Amino acid sequence: MNDVPRGGIISDEVARRVLAAIKDKATEVILPLSHVGELQFGRCPRCKALKHREDFCDCQLSERFLNDPIIKSVIDVMFSQFKKGVDEYGKPLSACGDNEYDWRLMIIEEMVDVMKYQAMEIRRLERLLNP
Repeated sequence: MNDVPRGGIISDEVARRVLAAIKDKATEVILPLSHVGELQFGRCPRCKALKHREDFCDCQLSERFLNDPIIKSVIDVMFSQFKKGVDEYGKPLSACGDNEYDWRLMIIEEMVDVMKYQAMEIRRLERLLNP
């Protein structure tokens, strides 16, 4: 069976089998493809998405994303900054008008601060390495 048609990735037969599996809510689909062996698809038990066996569906990725310690720490900082902005300006950034601030100037000011913080961190690390 030639699964690779001219100019395409999979044959019409393989596409029909995938569509039929989706329509029938199949729990598993195995497609023999001459150029890669076989592809196995299965359904996520929670969201029922048909996905490649080695892939994660969106619900699994969302769970991993929200449970990742780095993501959690970034979300904590984002919340802290959000709260700081509301406390200082009386409203969230999303409530500001387009012309309420010079947004480009604010970006430059923030980037200058980032460079200063990075320079301080480099100095701190250099002092640790070269006491």
